[in-house]
Amino acid sequence: YWRVPLRDSQTGTAVEFRPAQATSARNGDSDGDGLAPRVLVLHGLGDDATYPLWPWLEALASRGLQAISIDWDGHG
Repeated sequence: YWRVPLRDSQTGTAVEFRPAQATSARNGDSDGDGLAPRVLVLHGLGDDATYPLWPWLEALASRGLQAISIDWDGHG
């Protein structure tokens, strides 16, 4: 988990999933930085960065995508 800055000097938490295998330009690394394509996963009201999204984050990483989910504190 990471602490990430939010508005009004508040912070939230974030979780990142990375694929086990490095990617290449043929596999979607369009900017050549060696990282997998990135997906930002947003949660619904009353949920947090991981619940109920954990299975989705694991599934994205298992398919070669880097996924990040941020807990937007104070939204509900």
